[in-house]
Amino acid sequence: VVIGRSNAANPKGAQVLGKETASASLASTGARLLFVSVPRDRCVWPPLADTRHDELLRLGKFAEWVSARCAPRPVYFMLPGIAGKGTASMLSAATCAWPLYIEVCHDVVVLESERWQKSPWARLDALLAVWARKPLYVLPEKYSPPVELPDAAAAAAPAAAGARPEDAAKDSPLSFKPEEPFTIARPVD
Repeated sequence: VVIGRSNAANPKGAQVLGKETASASLASTGARLLFVSVPRDRCVWPPLADTRHDELLRLGKFAEWVSARCAPRPVYFMLPGIAGKGTASMLSAATCAWPLYIEVCHDVVVLESERWQKSPWARLDALLAVWARKPLYVLPEKYSPPVELPDAAAAAAPAAAGARPEDAAKDSPLSFKPEEPFTIARPVD
């Protein structure tokens, strides 16, 4: 998928992702749900069509890697701009329920940028992730997916008693070491 805007005859990026948007009722049981914190001025913002090109590219690279890492377990992403829709009162209600959205997710991913540091709503996402005791990961601006050796994840994650090693790897954290390119720094520093 090429990320960016185009005319209706040649749909790209945000238009294609808009077709992939699914209702929470359609998510499969046992799926991994990742909340993606993007810089924004309002709680339920920006709409998918207004999301920045560089952020969509970075999120696309990450989505490909995390989907392969967690396969066969399905992975879904919750973006603030598509968490709620409707009238102003509906969006206000979604804002009031924001801690509950964070609580439902398994992990919180921060799309790091200079704009993220200045966004109060994005910084609140990190605070709520700590409050909800969710793993908080930083996706740096120059993100490149880590290279994983075959069977390396199974060796790195200790298996539970009676569980298969490949199943333990699917439930494991997305990173194990702070030197990995995915976990550069904590956003609250």
